[in-house]
This record gives sequence, structure tokens and C-alpha cells, in this order.
Amino acid sequence: GINAEYGVEDDEIFKICLEYWNILAAQLYNDTDYSIFHTPFPLLLEANQQTTSRRSIYSTILSQVRRVLIGRMARPEEVLITEDENGEIIKEILKDGELISLYRTMRETLVYLTHLDYEDAQRIMIEKLGLQVNDVEFSWHNLNTLCWAIGSISGAMSEDCLLYTSPSPRDRTRSRMP
Repeated sequence: GINAEYGVEDDEIFKICLEYWNILAAQLYNDTDYSIFHTPFPLLLEANQQTTSRRSIYSTILSQVRRVLIGRMARPEEVLITEDENGEIIKEILKDGELISLYRTMRETLVYLTHLDYEDAQRIMIEKLGLQVNDVEFSWHNLNTLCWAIGSISGAMSEDCLLYTSPSPRDRTRSRMP
């Protein structure tokens, strides 16, 4: 089974599981053809219902995988911007090949998982953010991994979903008041 918070303890086994989760999420995502919902052909509609059924079979495990990936997100490549002796701005990309590869696979998997159920991804991220803000599970490591996970799926959630998570206009007005 999957430990809901950390996934698989051993890093090498985690990488193997990640590859499997990536393949499964990609297949479930690619199996979904949204144009089928509007088809006059009953056989295509039936095929889509089978795909939806397959996705519902995996929904609990996919939620656990989302939680694990958000909680263990690898650090993306770092960009260091410096100024040389001539006053020119230099952009250096600090790379750790293995870590970047892990991040890319985790990002791709998390993007698929977000497309499959953005409400669950959103709920998990808000829950983890609440634990950070309320100092229940605060640590710089936890905060960093959460930020890396959120950044990794930028563009994967619809604008409506993002508007839903932002404070209401009343809350924004209140926060600006002295």
C-alpha cells in the first residue's frame, strides 16, 4: 500500500512507483476523449462510460498518489542571476541531473493527475497550505515542497478553479484595510 503522507520510503522504489503512476495517469488522461460526450454515436458514448468507470475505480488511489507527489515534490532546477565584472546580467542554471529528471517526471504525473481531478488536487493543496499557515506541520522543507508542487502545475488548472481558491473581493478589501 501507499503511506498517504510519504508514499514509499525507499527512494529507488519510489522512482519505480513514480514511473508506474506516470504511465497510469497518462493512460487514464489519454483515454478520456471529451468530444465523445457530444457524439450521436451510442458505441462511442458507451466506450467513454467504460473509461469513466475505469477512472472511478482508481480515484481513491489517484488521490493518495496526488497527496504523496505534493508532499514529496522534488526541487526544480535553480536559476541564479548574477552580475559579472562588466555589469552584465548573467543567468546561470544550476543543474542536478538526477534531481531534475525526478522533478520532471513528478511534474508530468502531477499535471496528468490534476487534469483528471483538479478539485481533489486543489483540496489537497489547500489542506497542506492550511497545515503550514496554522503551524500544525510547519517546516521550511514542507513549505518548499508545497510551493514546488503548486508551481509545477501552473497552467494545469482552469482559471475558474483558480478564481475559486482566491479570496473573495470582500476578503481582499478587508486585507488591505489598515
